[in-house]
Amino acid sequence: MAYFAPIHRPTSVRHSLTTRFTSEHKDSLVIAYDLLPKKACSKTDANLNSRTTNRLEVWDITDESVSLLDSRAINGTISSVSKLRPYNEHRDLLLIGTTAHNYVTLWWNDLLKHMEVVESITATPADFLRATESSNRAYTDPTGTFVALFLWEGVVSISRLSPKGKILKKAKCLSFLGQVRIPELFVKTVCFLPSTTGPRLAILYQTQNDNEDARLVIYTLTSDDRHMQLRHFQPRDREHMANLEDPHTSILIPVPKEEDENNRYHVRRGTAAQSRAYLGGVIAVGETTVVYTDGLSFETVKVYLSEATLFTSWAQLDTRTYILGDDYGGLHVLCLITEGTWVTRIQVEKFSNTTSRASTLSYLGNNLLYLGSHYADSQILRLNMDRLQFEILSSPNSFHNNAPILDFAIMDMTNRDVETRERPNFASGQARIVTGSGVWSDGSLRSIRSGINTEIYAAMDDFPNVQSLFAIRSVQSEKPDILLVSSLTDTRVFKFGFDGSIEELEFYSALNLGLPTLAAVNHSETASSIIQITSMNVSIVSGLNNAVESSWSPINQIISHGSCNGKFALVVVDGKSIYCLNVITGQEVQHTSGESASGGIDEQVACVSTSQKFPSIGVVGWWKTGIVALINLENDCVITTVSLSRRDGNVAFARDVCLAQVYPKNQAGPSLFVALEDGSVATYTLSPTDFSVIKSSVMIMGSRHARFHVLSYHGPLEGDERPVSDVLVTSDLSSLVYSEPGNDKLIYSATTLDDTTHAITFDSEIFPGAVVLASKGQLMIGVITRNKWTSINKLALGKTVRRLVHFPSRDAFVFTGLSKKVVRNEEVVEATLQLVGEISLEPLSEPFVLQHMGHVQVPESLQILEFEDSIDGHVERLVMGSSIVEADEAEAGGMLTVFGVDDELKPFALVSLALKSPISAVKVHGNLIIVGVSNGIRVFSYTEPSEREGHLQKIATRGSILSPTSIDVRNDIIGASDLTNSACFFKLDLTKAPSDRLKLIGKHRLRLWPTALACVAPHTWIQADAEGNVIVFNIEAQENQLEGADPCSVEYISSMNLGEQVNTIRTLTMANDTRSVLQAQAIMTTAEGGIYLFGILPIQYRTVLFSLQERLTQHVMTLGNFSFAEYRAFRHELQSDKEPVGFVDGELLERFLSMSETMREVVCEGLPISVSEACRIIASLQKLH
Repeated sequence: MAYFAPIHRPTSVRHSLTTRFTSEHKDSLVIAYDLLPKKACSKTDANLNSRTTNRLEVWDITDESVSLLDSRAINGTISSVSKLRPYNEHRDLLLIGTTAHNYVTLWWNDLLKHMEVVESITATPADFLRATESSNRAYTDPTGTFVALFLWEGVVSISRLSPKGKILKKAKCLSFLGQVRIPELFVKTVCFLPSTTGPRLAILYQTQNDNEDARLVIYTLTSDDRHMQLRHFQPRDREHMANLEDPHTSILIPVPKEEDENNRYHVRRGTAAQSRAYLGGVIAVGETTVVYTDGLSFETVKVYLSEATLFTSWAQLDTRTYILGDDYGGLHVLCLITEGTWVTRIQVEKFSNTTSRASTLSYLGNNLLYLGSHYADSQILRLNMDRLQFEILSSPNSFHNNAPILDFAIMDMTNRDVETRERPNFASGQARIVTGSGVWSDGSLRSIRSGINTEIYAAMDDFPNVQSLFAIRSVQSEKPDILLVSSLTDTRVFKFGFDGSIEELEFYSALNLGLPTLAAVNHSETASSIIQITSMNVSIVSGLNNAVESSWSPINQIISHGSCNGKFALVVVDGKSIYCLNVITGQEVQHTSGESASGGIDEQVACVSTSQKFPSIGVVGWWKTGIVALINLENDCVITTVSLSRRDGNVAFARDVCLAQVYPKNQAGPSLFVALEDGSVATYTLSPTDFSVIKSSVMIMGSRHARFHVLSYHGPLEGDERPVSDVLVTSDLSSLVYSEPGNDKLIYSATTLDDTTHAITFDSEIFPGAVVLASKGQLMIGVITRNKWTSINKLALGKTVRRLVHFPSRDAFVFTGLSKKVVRNEEVVEATLQLVGEISLEPLSEPFVLQHMGHVQVPESLQILEFEDSIDGHVERLVMGSSIVEADEAEAGGMLTVFGVDDELKPFALVSLALKSPISAVKVHGNLIIVGVSNGIRVFSYTEPSEREGHLQKIATRGSILSPTSIDVRNDIIGASDLTNSACFFKLDLTKAPSDRLKLIGKHRLRLWPTALACVAPHTWIQADAEGNVIVFNIEAQENQLEGADPCSVEYISSMNLGEQVNTIRTLTMANDTRSVLQAQAIMTTAEGGIYLFGILPIQYRTVLFSLQERLTQHVMTLGNFSFAEYRAFRHELQSDKEPVGFVDGELLERFLSMSETMREVVCEGLPISVSEACRIIASLQKLH
């Protein structure tokens, strides 16, 4: 009954390596995404489409960056990436492992240029084994021959690569040598040591799970010369064991051997003064020390770090040089200082600048370093080893990373003055998701919208202060080949040749290039003539004899506005008088009807516009009265007037207008677009017969007024189904407005053109379907495609965004942030509350520091409380629940605070209430505030005696729940997810005594680690847990049980495993439409940076879509062909399903649309659904995200 699909796929990176995979002579970069984004954020290049589960990518390394060679899917969460080298081969194989203990070996097909499977392996665990907590699970020796799998505590599985020459496709790749038990239970990390006598294994472990220490042991893997017999890993078999001084040592780095010219001889000296450590061992990296251990003599070299640092990753530059990444975004260079091959000391130095926190590092050669991050954007860095600095290079757009998303808010960009309205779906571009992404110094706010991509063909510099662009046709061309660029002082002309050349002309025909051009267009009847409007006159020039054919100019006045469509020129003289010139007949008409429409003869004109599609209609907007009128240019009659107003009821005025046929003609009439001075765009759908207003909407597009650019549509539709125009709206949130067949609402897709100021269609011979764009002193020529992608704008904050809400009454977002800094070798944490602009995301005021009696308040929840006041009307307040942390990090209690925001946009506390227990969750319902504390639930009512004072009164309490992580409310039902159990449901009855007002009506008995809970529809709740499971409850029976009955056990009706931890769920208000393909919707965000759409399927679609999904799993191939059902099945240590129950994977369904017609028929054979009907349903679902 449930449906989910990705809005934006996760981009968190945890695994990468460089390998000779595609070539014998050149390294490639291999990246494993936990889940690759289906829609890559793009500002310059095209989107990397991917429509399946987890992804493995192979990138070609260039001099300055990387380029994608292949991207493949795998049904599983990737846990390890290793390389193997077959005997006598010069290229590597890849060994990929998943958390479900599935492994696959891959080779590169030179002919087809993609990865192919050599062998798939599945390791089945015994019931009594416990999964290891090692940072990696598969380790290969330096020769790429042996593989050690640390899958379960106390057990290691050993395999070796087949020694028989070249491994052929589909031949068995790995030979299993056996499993052995090891006494080291709590393994931190493992590495193979370089050796000429056989494989040797170094294990870093701790002796107790709850008491961190660090011990290093070294074993020889095999006991025979052929290396086929495994040695027993017993304490007496250890070659070496050392107790490391730093208990927080967590990284082992193998150091290759290097022979000097005199060869190397290890001699055990009698005294420590005579002992030496040579290259060919292991480096153990801790927080305060770095220790190098010789692999044969086991002599050590140690260095104490100047300051304690938590290292997270490493990469090898050469035998003696290594790069370390730390938890604060810093990079360090570790050098083994040697005399020949004798290691004399260790030197660790820090780079002067910082970057994203590194989860994985891979050296690409040529001083290039790949940094993959789980906490911020992945990057390509150029290292300067002499100055210890690095430069962040331009990276592919798929490297942008939103993880982890701790909270998010949804901004409805449409009409806010409508009380009960449905939220627009994300794909319409009218909904904007703002996330709190990253951790600590990598923390940021990210604005996410559905968008389309722009492909740029060419760019020209030196174009400052562009005011307008115009495309015209020369006499010799049937398509535009002349571009006019108007600036503040003059007009420049460029001619585009058929050979692709671009030439700037000093003059063209008889055009006046000494003044800015207000409008220029080809004559509608005489194509060789050009109409030009400047501040001095309106002229018609001939392209045949380079002469002015006719001209009109006002007497002793200037033209302030002008527009022309080839038939009529509409001009405004001195800002007041409106004149219409019929350029075909030469008739001049002063429009006095416009004066009556505006309300007075002294009214200033704000803007005018004419339309190519509707040549007899002009649009005029006035300043003072806020009126926009459609005027018949032929008979001086007002057709329609529109009065503009702001959200506060005051008069608004237009700054730009345009009339365009955006809908197909058989679907709707023309659309009138009006740009208001506050950054909003009003859209009016007009009747195709009398141009009266049928419906209207308002979109918030920025903090400055927008400009409209009507662009010709070059899509595949024909006839009446074909829209005439698209409209590019340039503003802070630039968007392309267009329509889709069958959709009665316009699409406002975000673009990559936020800095664009002007645009014009330039459908020339050399650039068919192109547009010319003016941006940042450049002219760019390209194509605006309809390829969907996700637009992401980032505001770096340098702090963790703990909680986030949209605050519409102040046009702001409000977030609580956590920042930390090291003071005297101690971490100091600060919590703040701050407002940022809803468009720019820039701070609106200074942060409000959250403290209580000198102790830090850690914000756990932030909500908006709304109520109606007799004086101020609609009022919004901020409700924050926090836990108070003492200096020794012991939780001392909680604080419930209600904030107001003053006229200077500074928050102030209206009321604060200290609680004995830390607050873990808060939910506002009307004037009720439901609070989850560590020992139960409390319900408070809020009243406000004055605008500077609030009052909280406890009205109900319940103590049968421990540490609620999430709370939601539907009518009188309260749902809470218990961290130590699962979902609990209560009924609130305010008519009873305070101690009896909360009654437990249902409880899920399975012990999970829930992270989020939300009610998506009546009786229907969705819960997510830390293992990636998502389950759906129906509690209708519990809600309707008799008074006094015992609580009923709640069982889930749908379940699946997302593969990611869901942190937040927000429900969407939907219209009650029985025809909709989804009856209820919610947005889910994850710790891996993913954003998902969840929905409830109508009954009539459930059976057919479940059957179609099952059939698709038989035809959709992934790497290893691991089971989709097992991958998506609910997983728990006490109970697991064999397949997803009652869930449809929208991403899998969408693969049906990309299949051939023959394959579609094969999939649908025997199912109760036709191919066309399946395509219709899946396409309808796809449009929602």
